[in-house]
Amino acid sequence: MIEQKNKYYNEIFLAPGKYFHHEYNIVNYYQLPDTLQQIHNKNLIKQYSLILPDKKTLPLPDCFLKQWSLLPRIVLSLGMLLYSKILPCSHGPAGYLSQYQ
Repeated sequence: MIEQKNKYYNEIFLAPGKYFHHEYNIVNYYQLPDTLQQIHNKNLIKQYSLILPDKKTLPLPDCFLKQWSLLPRIVLSLGMLLYSKILPCSHGPAGYLSQYQ
């Protein structure tokens, strides 16, 4: 269980390339070899002054850790709902979102 939590913490805090929007993540992150992904993540952390966990970092709730991978989908869904009137999608938000499921 601790090993799984550490994996989630590493993905959240140390691998921003996995969840940064493509405008900020210029390279295709998933096509990079592991070594270049690590270098890219370090550059993103430095460039955007992202906070790294330390002894004072409070533990994240389990539900947050387990659902982290859904964040891009949730953000896209919220954006579609908030801006559905101005987005160029002919099938409404539900039709547009179906492309990303």
